[in-house]
Amino acid sequence: MPLLYETQQRYGDRLVVLEVNAANTERHPDSGQQYLRERGFSFPNQLVDDGFVQDLYTIRVFPENFFIDRNGVIRAHTIGQLSAQTLAYDLALIAP
Repeated sequence: MPLLYETQQRYGDRLVVLEVNAANTERHPDSGQQYLRERGFSFPNQLVDDGFVQDLYTIRVFPENFFIDRNGVIRAHTIGQLSAQTLAYDLALIAP
């Protein structure tokens, strides 16, 4: 998560990072928001609890990362923690 935050800070308004917290998989639904707040991350956080987002994107493992271009097309999808190398590669796929 720190890597995403640093990247968001570097790209500014050219990159939107949105954290989606699947409440139906959490013991405490507000844990995602609390995690971000405690670490000073400023990602928008969307709490979903009906399984719609998981079904829409066929999410089965957490975390999953989607890189969506400005036209709404998914250009990259990674499962698990992002490395700096993977993040750089995936960002290049959506960079204008």
